Amino acid sequence: MVSFLDSDRTLVVAPHPDDGLLGGLLQQAFAAGIQVRFCLGPMADDNPWAQRYCEYRWAIGAEERRRWGQRQQQEALKAIAVLGGNADYARFMNFPDQGPIF
Repeated sequence: MVSFLDSDRTLVVAPHPDDGLLGGLLQQAFAAGIQVRFCLGPMADDNPWAQRYCEYRWAIGAEERRRWGQRQQQEALKAIAVLGGNADYARFMNFPDQGPIF
């Protein structure tokens, strides 16, 4: 069990929407009323092998990748809510996955 102060705040910076969800720690922070904010990097739109497996498809184009990235973001928001957090406090930077950001 982690001890929190009333003044504690937490910022989770994660390179992918699902990387920063440190379940147990976040659940304890939410239960303690700690302010938790999320800054999530790429859209997670370029993971073709996982997408092929989950969607039973071989060909993956730009539209399918965009949809996959949106799905990953929605799953991250749901995970935050399930753990007891406020998904409104998550911000997605929407950088291209495995691509240049500038």
